Amino acid sequence: MFAKKTASLSKPPAPQPTAPLPARPAGWALRILTPEHVVTGYMAPIEMPLTGWLNVTTQTVVSLSAARLTVLEPYGAAAVETLTEVSLPKASIVAVLPADEMSLRSAMMQMPPNAERALICAGPYWLHASVRLMGGMPLRNVFGATAGDMLPISDVEVRAARPDFNFRADTVAAGMVNKRWIELFYAG
Repeated sequence: MFAKKTASLSKPPAPQPTAPLPARPAGWALRILTPEHVVTGYMAPIEMPLTGWLNVTTQTVVSLSAARLTVLEPYGAAAVETLTEVSLPKASIVAVLPADEMSLRSAMMQMPPNAERALICAGPYWLHASVRLMGGMPLRNVFGATAGDMLPISDVEVRAARPDFNFRADTVAAGMVNKRWIELFYAG
């Protein structure tokens, strides 16, 4: 009436091989802010610190590989797309923020030693940062006395200037802001 159960001695299923992770592209991991997009990707490595290269006037375009493009839509969700490569004219860049430790070290290599805290309105962003200045230069002279358009900044807190902009606030140790996009700034 009652049958004796026999224990099943079958082997557990063999683990399935997992697909290898995609290789990280060589270069600097960057997050570039434009008035309507955030582009995250990798810029090819060059033999110059990042801050210096971004201020070379003959280099008018920044290209990022393995780029993630986020469209910042007021009153709506962000549209995200991953692309093989994205090229941005430097004139359209509001700020450049290193996205990993190696990129941060490169950005910090040419930062002037003196810093003055400021609140900067650049495009649709507020940046509370330490503006890195040469010598004893006052903050009000920063537009005429520094070479190139990219201004080095450190201890950066970046937020959307408009409450309807779907940009997530962030804090980074260093970055660059494009002087051409600065609408106003004040010490603080």
